[in-house]
Amino acid sequence: MTIQEIKKVSNYLISSVFAQGSYLIVAFIVIRFLDEKTFTDIEIYTIYTQLIFAVFSLNLPGAILKFKSTYSSKELFLKFSSNIFFFGIISSIAVLITTIIVLNSPNFIKNFTLNPKLFWLLPISFLFYYFNYWIQYYLTSISEDRKFRNHQIFSGVSKVISVVLLLFIFDEIDAETKISLELLFLFLILLLTLKRIKVKRPNKFFKKEIKKAAIFSAPLIMYSLFNNLLNYSDQLFISSYFSISDLAEYSASYKIATIILILYIALNNYYSVSFYDNYKNRLSVLRESRNLIFIISASTTLAIILSEEILKIFTGWSGEKLLRSVKINQLVLVAYYTYTFFLLYSRNLYCQGKSLKISLMVILTALINIILNAFFLKSQGVFFAAITTTISFLIASIASIIMYYMEDKQFSTHLIKYHLAGFFAVLISYLVF
Repeated sequence: MTIQEIKKVSNYLISSVFAQGSYLIVAFIVIRFLDEKTFTDIEIYTIYTQLIFAVFSLNLPGAILKFKSTYSSKELFLKFSSNIFFFGIISSIAVLITTIIVLNSPNFIKNFTLNPKLFWLLPISFLFYYFNYWIQYYLTSISEDRKFRNHQIFSGVSKVISVVLLLFIFDEIDAETKISLELLFLFLILLLTLKRIKVKRPNKFFKKEIKKAAIFSAPLIMYSLFNNLLNYSDQLFISSYFSISDLAEYSASYKIATIILILYIALNNYYSVSFYDNYKNRLSVLRESRNLIFIISASTTLAIILSEEILKIFTGWSGEKLLRSVKINQLVLVAYYTYTFFLLYSRNLYCQGKSLKISLMVILTALINIILNAFFLKSQGVFFAAITTTISFLIASIASIIMYYMEDKQFSTHLIKYHLAGFFAVLISYLVF
C-alpha cells in the first residue's frame, strides 16, 4: 500500500474505532449489568426492530456510489447526493413511526418484561443508526474523508461520554433507565451532527435520478431483510427451543464477535469508494482486493487467538460457561471471514447494476440458515446455531467464487488464491486455539 492509501485507510479505521467502539462499550454495559432475562428481551426486541426497519426502509445509500461515475461534474453529483440524502432522512422518519406503531401493539409487548420506555427509545436508537448510515455514505461518496472522520469521532466520543456519565455519576439509577437515557442522549447527538456536517438542502429535486436510484435499490430491501435474518435467526430459534440462559450465552458470544466489524466496516467503506473510483483500472482493484483480504484474515486470526481474554473482559464468565462461549465466538469469527469473498463479488455486481442478483444470493443463504436451524437446532444443541451460520456464509462464499470465476476467469483466479490463503490461516488458528 502507498503512503496515501495508508492515510486514507487510517481515516476510515479511526472513524470505525470511534463509531463501533462506542457501540461495544454499550454492549459491555448490557452484558455485564443487566440480568439475563432483561438482556435477552432487549436482544429479541432489537432483532424485531431491525427486521421492520429492513422491510419498510428504502435502501438507497448504495445508489449514491453506483451512479457516481455517471456525472460529468462534481457539482452535479453533489446535487444528486443531496437529493438522495434528504430523501433518505425523510424515509427513515417514516420508518421510525411505522416501527413504533407495530412494536407497541398490545399483542407484541405482552411477550416482554422490559421497561415501557424502551419500546419507544430502541426504535429511536435505530433511527440514529440509520441517519449515521446515510451520513456515512454521503460523506464518503463526495470524498469528504476528513469530515467523515471528524463526524465519526464526534459521534463516538459523545456516546462514550454519555456512557461514562450514566455509569459513574447517575449511580443510583436502575440499568433500564440508564439505557433509556443513553438512547435519548444519542438522539440529541444526532441532531447536533446534522447541524455540523452542513449538508446543502437541494433547491431542485432530480425526479428522474431518484426514480432510477429507487429502481436499483428496490431489490436491496429484500437483501437488507434477509441479511438481518441471516445474522439473527439463530437467536430467534434459540429463544423458542432453549432456556434464557442459553440465549444469553449465545447472544453475548455472537455480539462480542462483532468486534471484528470495527475493521471490516472501515475497510468496507474504503474499499467501496476505491472500487467504484477505479473500476476500470483492474490492476488497482486487484491490489486493493488483495490488501483487503490480507488485513481481514490477519485481524480475524488475531481475534480468534484473543477470543477467551476478550470474552472474560466483556462477560466476567469462567469455567464451562466461558469455554462454551469461546467456541461459539471463534466459529462466528470464522463465518465472518468466509463472507469476505461475497463482499468482493457483490461490489462487482453493484457496479454492473445487478442489485437483484445480490439480493437473491443473500435470500438463498438466509433460507439455508433458517431451514438448518428449523430442522436440526433443537436436537443438536445451541452450538449448532454457530455451525449453521458458518455453513450458510460458506455456501455464499463458494457460490460467489464460482460465479465470479465464470464471469471473469483471469481476474477472479488471483482473488480466489488470496481468499483461500487467508481462509486456511483463519482455519488453522481456529483449530489450534
